[in-house]
Amino acid sequence: MDQFNWIDGLDRSGWIATALFVVFFVIAAFTIAMMLKLNAENKKIQKKKSLKKSPAVTSKPTRSTPAKAEAKNTEKKKEASSPLEEAEVFITYGLNKQAIDLLEEYLVEHPSNKTAREMLEKAQSGAQK
Repeated sequence: MDQFNWIDGLDRSGWIATALFVVFFVIAAFTIAMMLKLNAENKKIQKKKSLKKSPAVTSKPTRSTPAKAEAKNTEKKKEASSPLEEAEVFITYGLNKQAIDLLEEYLVEHPSNKTAREMLEKAQSGAQK
């Protein structure tokens, strides 16, 4: 009895069906791979966006109106834990007169504080401009 050879047993429609199945399988595998890659890229983008929104990330102050600076200062004021930090925020946003007042009050209580004196000089030089 002759052994059946499955390759010889396929007729033309069988070969076409097999070829179509292989092509479909390759396309499906490629599509899945691209979807996984796209998903990974989207996760990276979302992670970068969430880092940009993070309050820990700081940026340089931009020029703004005094009202905006005051609003930003009010937010920062809540975070400031000492008069020196608060004065630094005032100076950063160009509110030098408020910084001068605060530092002068602080220096009455702490006259030997070198950092406060330097900040006062910085605020006074900024107020003159």
